Amino acid sequence: AGKTYTSKDGTKTYVAAFYRAGDHANDTTHDLRDELAKVDGVKVGGSGPAYQEVNEQVEGDLVKAEIIAFPLLFLVSLWVFRSAVAALLPLLVGGLTIVTSLLVVRGINEFVDISIFALNLIPGLGLGLSIDYSLFLVSRYREELERHGPGAEAIRRTVATAGRTVAFSAVTVAGAGLALLVFPLRFLYSMGIGVSVVALVAAAISLVVLPALFAVLQHRVNSLAPKRWQRARAAETAAEAHGFWYRLARFVMRFPVGVALTGTAILLVLGAPFLGVKFTGVDATVLPDSASAHQVDTTLRTKFTGADTSPILVVVPAAESDRTSVDAYAAKLRQLPEAAA
Repeated sequence: AGKTYTSKDGTKTYVAAFYRAGDHANDTTHDLRDELAKVDGVKVGGSGPAYQEVNEQVEGDLVKAEIIAFPLLFLVSLWVFRSAVAALLPLLVGGLTIVTSLLVVRGINEFVDISIFALNLIPGLGLGLSIDYSLFLVSRYREELERHGPGAEAIRRTVATAGRTVAFSAVTVAGAGLALLVFPLRFLYSMGIGVSVVALVAAAISLVVLPALFAVLQHRVNSLAPKRWQRARAAETAAEAHGFWYRLARFVMRFPVGVALTGTAILLVLGAPFLGVKFTGVDATVLPDSASAHQVDTTLRTKFTGADTSPILVVVPAAESDRTSVDAYAAKLRQLPEAAA
């Protein structure tokens, strides 16, 4: 069914299309977008096309992010570890974390609807946490390797020290993510699920895969490192024992309660603007200006009267015997300011 409208200046029009219940709306929308894209001067918008374009935008963003991130992260890891083999380990953990997290979220989606925006979070956070955790473990293992040589003792000490830090960090991040589950908005609780899953998966893979690789690689974890890089790394390690971060860590451990209270106060001040947060749904405005759905949304908002593209629909499931009550409720809604129908 369709209905035609005309813009304020009489130069534009749009057709509002509605699907019958039970129709394959997603497939039909996709087909309409393809067909109408061939017609000059016609643009397709509305909630259906907007959500499809959002999905396509997210998918493209994920691919771009991975193409850009992995080479850059390898160069950064190479600069930090001064060894090509050691630099590849964080990327391996990051890749496994992303794939595993997507698999876990896919399983959760069978029971709880997960927003597509959660997928944008997984690669970035997964790579960030994986590299963070890998830095802890690889750096510590190389230190223990120098002290105790290859073998189970170096790995055991690595897991008992840096591994405990990784586990504590993952539980902290996952707990912060779970706090988002209190919100009823799908994209917010989806973010919470994504954060918690990625944090726990990154820690699990780091604590399982990296120690196994340490056992296999042993001294080869420092392979593919020119002598000049090794000398530079040794000099940096010696300097770190008396540098700013070393002194800061000692200060924190000396005054843990004071630092914790100060840090909490700073976080509360920084988070104060959240008290005035206003939640909105996802519509065409989240898309770039070049997207067809965004252009249609902007045109309808500025050139037409009463052409809202993101209406709030109130649906009341009720038995036939409740028709009188439903009609009375609809009459009350119709009296609300700016209610369209």
